[in-house]
Amino acid sequence: MLSKLNVKNYKSLADFEMELGKFNVLIGPNNSGKSNIFDCLSFLAETMDAGFGDVVRKRGGYDHIVYGGEEEKEVRMNIIASVDSKEFNYGISFWKSENIEERLTLKEKE
Repeated sequence: MLSKLNVKNYKSLADFEMELGKFNVLIGPNNSGKSNIFDCLSFLAETMDAGFGDVVRKRGGYDHIVYGGEEEKEVRMNIIASVDSKEFNYGISFWKSENIEERLTLKEKE
């Protein structure tokens, strides 16, 4: 089960954090970022499957996904999930210069 999502500088999500439960509902006005939350989750899943470069190109490149446009900013996403007695933490950070940091940690839940 997904338990937490942190996002920085992805599309309209300048600095976003969300606790997740078994059932989640996103409510808000048009253009408030609801679809970008789902796209961020899709981005993470696709990155693990298809590779980083293809996923960024599919979305129009760095300039189309970074918050605020063409500036050189770090885009960062982190998801925490639990399966059985284990907690997974997956994160990715990247910049326009194509520097990419990816990390996956696994630990026993306390």
